[in-house]
Amino acid sequence: MAAPTVTFDGTNINDGTKYSVLEGAVLGGKVTTFDEYRGYGGTVAVANVSTANLIGVTIPMMVMGTSVSDLRTNLTALNTIIDGCASGTGKSLVFDGVTYTIVASSQVAPTLTQSYQNKFIAFVELVLNRKP
Repeated sequence: MAAPTVTFDGTNINDGTKYSVLEGAVLGGKVTTFDEYRGYGGTVAVANVSTANLIGVTIPMMVMGTSVSDLRTNLTALNTIIDGCASGTGKSLVFDGVTYTIVASSQVAPTLTQSYQNKFIAFVELVLNRKP
Protein backbone atom coordinates (compact mmCIF):
# COMPACT_ATOMS: atom_id res chain seq x y z
CA MET A 1 0.00 0.00 0.00
CA ALA A 2 1.45 3.35 -1.04
CA ALA A 3 1.92 6.09 1.52
CA PRO A 4 -0.85 8.70 1.38
CA THR A 5 -0.08 12.15 0.03
CA VAL A 6 -0.36 14.62 2.89
CA THR A 7 0.20 18.36 2.51
CA PHE A 8 -0.24 21.06 5.12
CA ASP A 9 -0.43 24.60 3.74
CA GLY A 10 1.32 23.37 0.59
CA THR A 11 4.17 21.62 2.44
CA ASN A 12 4.44 17.87 1.86
CA ILE A 13 4.49 16.45 5.39
CA ASN A 14 4.83 12.87 4.17
CA ASP A 15 7.81 13.21 1.83
CA GLY A 16 9.92 10.56 3.58
CA THR A 17 12.90 12.93 3.71
CA LYS A 18 11.97 15.63 6.23
CA TYR A 19 8.59 14.37 7.40
CA SER A 20 6.80 11.04 7.57
CA VAL A 21 3.22 10.44 8.65
CA LEU A 22 3.01 7.34 10.83
CA GLU A 23 0.10 4.92 11.12
CA GLY A 24 -2.77 5.91 13.37
CA ALA A 25 -3.91 9.25 11.94
CA VAL A 26 -7.37 10.23 13.21
CA LEU A 27 -9.14 12.76 11.02
CA GLY A 28 -12.24 12.92 13.21
CA GLY A 29 -15.90 13.01 12.38
CA LYS A 30 -18.74 15.39 13.06
CA VAL A 31 -19.91 15.31 16.64
CA THR A 32 -23.49 16.25 17.37
CA THR A 33 -23.97 18.33 20.50
CA PHE A 34 -27.30 19.11 22.11
CA ASP A 35 -28.98 20.16 25.34
CA GLU A 36 -31.47 17.93 27.12
CA TYR A 37 -34.18 19.08 29.48
CA ARG A 38 -37.32 17.67 31.03
CA GLY A 39 -40.31 18.15 28.77
CA TYR A 40 -43.99 18.10 29.55
CA GLY A 41 -45.31 14.76 30.69
CA GLY A 42 -41.92 13.62 31.99
CA THR A 43 -40.33 13.13 28.57
CA VAL A 44 -36.84 14.27 27.61
CA ALA A 45 -36.73 17.15 25.16
CA VAL A 46 -33.71 18.08 23.04
CA ALA A 47 -32.72 21.63 22.00
CA ASN A 48 -29.77 23.46 20.48
CA VAL A 49 -28.71 20.57 18.23
CA SER A 50 -25.45 21.40 16.43
CA THR A 51 -22.71 19.76 14.38
CA ALA A 52 -20.81 23.03 13.90
CA ASN A 53 -18.14 22.45 16.54
CA LEU A 54 -14.49 22.07 15.62
CA ILE A 55 -13.33 18.52 14.94
CA GLY A 56 -10.10 17.17 16.41
CA VAL A 57 -7.43 15.73 14.09
CA THR A 58 -4.42 13.77 15.34
CA ILE A 59 -1.53 12.82 13.05
CA PRO A 60 1.48 10.94 14.45
CA MET A 61 4.64 11.96 12.62
CA MET A 62 8.36 11.48 12.43
CA VAL A 63 10.45 14.57 11.67
CA MET A 64 13.96 13.96 10.30
CA GLY A 65 17.05 16.02 9.69
CA THR A 66 20.63 15.64 8.54
CA SER A 67 21.91 17.26 11.77
CA VAL A 68 20.46 18.48 15.04
CA SER A 69 20.20 22.02 13.65
CA ASP A 70 18.48 20.74 10.47
CA LEU A 71 16.04 18.77 12.61
CA ARG A 72 15.25 21.87 14.64
CA THR A 73 14.76 23.82 11.40
CA ASN A 74 12.24 21.24 10.17
CA LEU A 75 10.38 21.33 13.51
CA THR A 76 10.33 25.13 13.42
CA ALA A 77 8.96 25.09 9.86
CA LEU A 78 6.11 22.81 10.96
CA ASN A 79 5.36 25.03 13.95
CA THR A 80 5.35 28.12 11.71
CA ILE A 81 2.60 26.57 9.60
CA ILE A 82 0.68 25.69 12.76
CA ASP A 83 0.99 29.28 14.05
CA GLY A 84 -0.65 30.51 10.84
CA CYS A 85 -3.77 28.45 11.54
CA ALA A 86 -4.99 31.02 14.04
CA SER A 87 -6.00 33.36 11.22
CA GLY A 88 -9.67 33.61 10.34
CA THR A 89 -9.26 31.66 7.11
CA GLY A 90 -7.09 28.86 8.53
CA LYS A 91 -4.75 26.61 6.55
CA SER A 92 -5.50 23.67 4.29
CA LEU A 93 -4.61 20.09 5.13
CA VAL A 94 -4.91 17.66 2.23
CA PHE A 95 -4.87 14.06 3.40
CA ASP A 96 -5.00 11.48 0.59
CA GLY A 97 -6.99 13.78 -1.69
CA VAL A 98 -9.46 15.11 0.91
CA THR A 99 -9.08 18.79 1.91
CA TYR A 100 -9.71 20.00 5.46
CA THR A 101 -9.56 23.56 6.81
CA ILE A 102 -7.42 23.74 9.94
CA VAL A 103 -8.28 26.70 12.15
CA ALA A 104 -6.59 26.13 15.51
CA SER A 105 -3.93 23.88 16.95
CA SER A 106 -1.03 23.65 19.35
CA GLN A 107 2.62 23.56 18.38
CA VAL A 108 4.36 20.21 18.12
CA ALA A 109 6.66 19.21 20.94
CA PRO A 110 9.12 16.48 19.95
CA THR A 111 9.63 13.37 22.02
CA LEU A 112 13.33 13.61 22.76
CA THR A 113 14.79 10.15 22.70
CA GLN A 114 18.23 8.70 22.08
CA SER A 115 17.41 8.63 18.39
CA TYR A 116 16.93 12.42 18.49
CA GLN A 117 20.59 12.89 19.39
CA ASN A 118 22.14 10.09 17.31
CA LYS A 119 19.97 9.77 14.21
CA PHE A 120 18.40 13.23 14.06
CA ILE A 121 14.81 12.00 14.33
CA ALA A 122 11.98 13.39 16.45
CA PHE A 123 8.57 11.82 16.98
CA VAL A 124 5.71 14.30 17.25
CA GLU A 125 1.95 14.19 17.35
CA LEU A 126 0.30 16.84 15.21
CA VAL A 127 -2.90 17.81 17.06
CA LEU A 128 -5.12 20.07 14.97
CA ASN A 129 -8.68 21.37 14.95
CA ARG A 130 -10.59 21.54 11.69
CA LYS A 131 -13.84 22.98 10.52
CA PRO A 132 -16.70 20.49 10.00
